Amino acid sequence: MMMPGDSSAAAALSADLGYPVGPSDMADRVAAVLASPGDALFGAKHDDGALLGFVHVRLRMLLIDDLSAFVESLVVVEAARRGGVGRALMAAAEDWARGRGAHCIRLRSGASRHDAHAFYRSLGYADGKAALGFEKVL
Repeated sequence: MMMPGDSSAAAALSADLGYPVGPSDMADRVAAVLASPGDALFGAKHDDGALLGFVHVRLRMLLIDDLSAFVESLVVVEAARRGGVGRALMAAAEDWARGRGAHCIRLRSGASRHDAHAFYRSLGYADGKAALGFEKVL
């Protein structure tokens, strides 16, 4: 599991992926996720304690589908990519979801992240239903 003390490193990793967040905001988010029984946050660390990556997974109960899980974020520091860190984090997320009765696990990946798409396919993930994402700033 990732710990609250990993928040600054998690903020840096998030920014590297293109999602900048300040360390104090990340600390608040990490605390909220860790407090939620429907969420899990797994971290991978180097022998020296440095955070190499994290995955945030949550259960999804929908009226139109059986219980599933959704990977909200997966980030691995560039120097550790292709070294098994992402694979181990995804395995932890899948085991957690399976253990809570989820029938499948889903995720979204940016259309331009071709290396990430190949990674997910290598883990047995298949393309899901095609959709467009919409958002509105509130």
